Amino acid sequence: MSVNKERPHLLILPEDQANRDLINGFLLKLDPVLIGRQIQVMPNVGGWTKVRDKFNEMYVSMLRRNVNSHVLMVIDLDRQSERAAHIVEAVPQDLRDRAFVLSVLSEPEELKSACMRRSLEAIGGEFALDCPRRPSGLWNHELLRHNDPELDRVWLAIGHRFFPERNDSA
Repeated sequence: MSVNKERPHLLILPEDQANRDLINGFLLKLDPVLIGRQIQVMPNVGGWTKVRDKFNEMYVSMLRRNVNSHVLMVIDLDRQSERAAHIVEAVPQDLRDRAFVLSVLSEPEELKSACMRRSLEAIGGEFALDCPRRPSGLWNHELLRHNDPELDRVWLAIGHRFFPERNDSA
């Protein structure tokens, strides 16, 4: 099912299956109506450079054609923090308020081990539960806290659509 392009929506580009598992766990905690109408997970891309390239090849023109579109790229940094900056730098300036990059500092499997969780989906579910309350919880983990500025940008752009109960003074 594809999103309703007449309403604000989010397309998610996962780098690989591990990132997709995190995303799936997150989505399982959201209102199911949102998933088909406002959020769509695209196929795994196969590497952070391919995420960047795919975004530029396919999603730049789409974002320019439709102001309701937003894109979230989910990658692992493999402890090379400049990767996220390379992707952000490739996003045209006029689209930076609708294109986002979230990442694990190393890779999702290391986060799973560090958090002693059974699955990446379980971690993704915790992300969703922590989102309205952040910075406490899992988002404050050393492998994730570098996402704080980007999470703030995501929240300002689209977060209220998915977590309307969040109190911004919290």
